[in-house]
Amino acid sequence: MGLWGSEVHDHLFNQRFGETAPNLLNAMKEGSAYVDRFPGNQGLGGAPEHALTPLFGDQGEAFKAMCAFVKDQMDQFRGNLNNGELQKAYHHLGQAMHTVQDSTSPLHSGMQTWPGRNTAVHGGEGVFWDGHEGMDALTPQLETQTPNLMGAVASVDYSVMKFGKKNCGQF
Repeated sequence: MGLWGSEVHDHLFNQRFGETAPNLLNAMKEGSAYVDRFPGNQGLGGAPEHALTPLFGDQGEAFKAMCAFVKDQMDQFRGNLNNGELQKAYHHLGQAMHTVQDSTSPLHSGMQTWPGRNTAVHGGEGVFWDGHEGMDALTPQLETQTPNLMGAVASVDYSVMKFGKKNCGQF
């Protein structure tokens, strides 16, 4: 599926959570990379975890599934944090933040269809690399917007994740 390239994901983690202990920041990045695992999460079933709608799927249902995934990962983050399992907690936080980051990608925003017209240009590196989701695509606006969304969701404000008139706080 590609998504923001890993360089962009890592940059956004560093920007928003750079003051976090290095081992926990790395656990977040590993959690983010886990969402992009291939082939396990690159099919239609994993589309909502990347803020995408599966081919022939319903955008509203995909949005609800995306919200459920983010909330579940945040619940696991808090549960593991409360149990003192910090590495595991931050791994789940990284998974939730990955989806938040993808929701701002130019090739994902608006719950776009996967696979769709932009399939061949997904990702910031690798066989499809052409800059559509690399560092060049991270505009100053997105570089501000995305960490702000990440911070709000990390603070359990799901209302910032929006699709049309709906937001994740409503589910």
